[in-house]
Amino acid sequence: MKKRDPIPSSDNIEELAEFWQTHDSTDYLDLFVEVPGPLVRRSAAIRVPLNPTEEKAVKKLAEAKGLSTGELIHKWVAEKITRAKRAKRTKR
Repeated sequence: MKKRDPIPSSDNIEELAEFWQTHDSTDYLDLFVEVPGPLVRRSAAIRVPLNPTEEKAVKKLAEAKGLSTGELIHKWVAEKITRAKRAKRTKR
């Protein structure tokens, strides 16, 4: 049997991604275990009504950044939350 590196026990997604980009998963088949059910629970989705002009603009901006519209909107919301938290800290 071929000598293989141990799979990282980290929860760090970047570390795990780097490992699997440089290793062949078929070398580790004997260690895999089937897990029933969903591995990731998706958070609640919130519908945001946009008029056709807004929708077109968001799609165009997302495409220019190489993101899906959902990814771009999520990024905007996360940035807004971060700014609001910072503003709240500075007011104290």
